[in-house]
Amino acid sequence: YKIRAASTIKIPYTLVIGDKEIAADGMWNETTAISLRQFGSKDNFPLSLGAFLEKIIREIESKQITAFLTNAT
Repeated sequence: YKIRAASTIKIPYTLVIGDKEIAADGMWNETTAISLRQFGSKDNFPLSLGAFLEKIIREIESKQITAFLTNAT
């Protein structure tokens, strides 16, 4: 339900982090596995939290998501 709701309000990225992605100690780090879904896609892409952070930082720095950030305020 939450993933569907995120897609209807056009959130650019939905991160899915469940029990199986979190280490036994409950801690997150850059190697934590996440599942990423981009707006407009029904596919989930597995990657590490660190890789996602690098991707989103590059997009912000290159201003590829400026319109989203401007509309969010």
